[in-house]
Amino acid sequence: MVWHALPLPVWLLGLVGLCLLVIRPLKNPSVAVIAAGFAIVYTHHCLAPVDTIPQRVRIITPPTASNAYSIKLTVRAYPWGRTWVANLPRKTPRDALRYGDILAIEATRITPQAPTNPGGFDYAKYLKKHRHAGHLRIESYTQTARFIINPLAPIAYALKQRIQHIHARTLPPDYRDLLIGLVFGQHGTQLPDEWVDNFQRTGLTHLLVVSGSQVALISGICFNLLQLMGLSMRNRILGIGLINGLFYIMTGGGPSIFRAMVMMMLALLLKWRHQITSPAHIMGTTLAILGLINPLSWLQTGTHLSFLATAALIFGVPKITESLPEWPKWLSLVLAMSLAPFIFTAAALWFVFGQISTGSLLTNILVGFWIEWLVIIGFFSSAIGLLAPIITDIINFSCLGMMQLLTGLVNTVAQWPGMVISLGKPSLWTILALYALIAKLSTQHAAIRFNRYHGGWGVALIVGLWLPSLWITQPFRIFFLDVGQGDSCIIQTPNRHTIVVDTGPPGSGRYVLGPALRRLGVTAIDLVVLTHWHRDHVGGFNTLKRQFTIGTVLQGTGENTQYAFDDGTFVDTFYQKNTSKNINNQSITTRIRYGQYQFLLTGDLEMTGERELIAHHSQHLPATVLKLGHHGSKTSSTPEFLSAVSPLIGIASAGRNNRYRHPHPKTLNACQLNSIKVYRTDHHGAIAFQTDGTSLYSRTWLTPP
Repeated sequence: MVWHALPLPVWLLGLVGLCLLVIRPLKNPSVAVIAAGFAIVYTHHCLAPVDTIPQRVRIITPPTASNAYSIKLTVRAYPWGRTWVANLPRKTPRDALRYGDILAIEATRITPQAPTNPGGFDYAKYLKKHRHAGHLRIESYTQTARFIINPLAPIAYALKQRIQHIHARTLPPDYRDLLIGLVFGQHGTQLPDEWVDNFQRTGLTHLLVVSGSQVALISGICFNLLQLMGLSMRNRILGIGLINGLFYIMTGGGPSIFRAMVMMMLALLLKWRHQITSPAHIMGTTLAILGLINPLSWLQTGTHLSFLATAALIFGVPKITESLPEWPKWLSLVLAMSLAPFIFTAAALWFVFGQISTGSLLTNILVGFWIEWLVIIGFFSSAIGLLAPIITDIINFSCLGMMQLLTGLVNTVAQWPGMVISLGKPSLWTILALYALIAKLSTQHAAIRFNRYHGGWGVALIVGLWLPSLWITQPFRIFFLDVGQGDSCIIQTPNRHTIVVDTGPPGSGRYVLGPALRRLGVTAIDLVVLTHWHRDHVGGFNTLKRQFTIGTVLQGTGENTQYAFDDGTFVDTFYQKNTSKNINNQSITTRIRYGQYQFLLTGDLEMTGERELIAHHSQHLPATVLKLGHHGSKTSSTPEFLSAVSPLIGIASAGRNNRYRHPHPKTLNACQLNSIKVYRTDHHGAIAFQTDGTSLYSRTWLTPP
């Protein structure tokens, strides 16, 4: 995308509105908001796609995330142009390039693919919201020069690298990254997946992403230190601005941090100019500034949550505190500090992620002030370590004990039932109704005194928005997910029982299966069938069991079983009795029946396993939909087996351009000869079927090439 220059009248209107708001406080931020809104509408229409790939770029964010395949960084087309996300050639040394390096490159453009699964990540939308022109794969590069625009950037990157080395002296890698994550954000760290999942289940993920609370805490401490040093108000403001600039770069930036820094600087500037203002006035000005700098930031989830959390502290905490009974002040404050952010952000999180973390109410009460002290100690430990690392080594011993207790508590509480409630994605009207109610309650002048009328309205709201979804039945649905070269399938019955057959390769639990289940409103899984122990079928199971409550797990060897659910759904499992050393032929076969339709999933069964099924279970094989064995390999789906099953539809779960060339042309030809319509996850993305027992409907997430 190209960012066209705005016409002078638009910028002047926006700047006049901001100047009026900053210099002369108004009762409301309407001038600046209208000006920024006008600029945003115009700017949005000035975005145009970029067709040419830049030949010269300047690095604006040095490599921060490396793996076995590539190193990712952010570059800007040189001399003036849009920013791009770029991948360097494989095994490029991580420290080979620095901020400001100018490169002559040969690159190809990576076209972001649309989401291929329910709840999938839309990378194209992410790039647009962050004003990136696209994603480049750099084939080769030559460093030609170095041009530094922001002198703070190399200092900040060097400081963070130095701090990481200091903490690595005395802290184990996982706890080093945790301490850095708590103080400077998870940017550039690699925490264990289990910790990340448990922080998410307990509603503490915000602790690993630097937010306004860390900015306010650290800025407030530094401001008081500068005051003790005898600096004037102007010099203190300049010092805080410098510290905030370094902190912003070290943390990787983000709307929450930028929002907090702008609000902090506005408050200090207005205080310096002896201007009386209100928090609403500062919030409105900050919103306008964000809109003028990057209009698309208004569409980012981080921006929404940041402003909601701020509104919770400004409006929610005082209102809840005064509405609580005559309890000790400290207890009322602790409860209000936990309740207000939950109330103000829960609806937004429900809309975005399809779930609500009820555990955050408890965990924020337990660890809220604890975390604040850990952030303070970690910040000063990092600062002192730049001058006297030996002192940091001593301080880190206390930090290590505090973090071990923290992770122990989080890992324990995360296993408690009911920590997360998945409700599916609500309608926008539901969310607007909830926030209208929150706005009404938080802005009324009198304290909130709950009585029977409030209780009646609360019950009516719950019944109207949520409870109907619990008793209104849904059609039978089955989803064959696109997990690349692997298998994973979700079955949802009319009474909301959930069955999962296989969990895909490693990573699928976190990036495919988990988001899909949350999007479908799943909290607990009744039955998991792991057909056999190949990584492409069970790689996501460990993540799945950390994120969801699981009932029965079928695996390995056992007796043929039938599960009958209370809505007419039947699940039959058949174990292979052969002694084949080929683990594929030991796959569990699963048949799901609902109404007139049957779905047969055979895992990676090959010719030997299919023959055994025909010999012992031929009466159970006919099915409407067949998941082709072994990803459509030529060693499966023999003509005899296809004849015994007689499916109308075949599903081939295979990765794009996989090295096995699945599904094999021989299998596709056999399906064509038997008049079987084939859906492929590498072409169609996820494939879903829905039925009421008498009619069958299908949907794919991608249009095949």
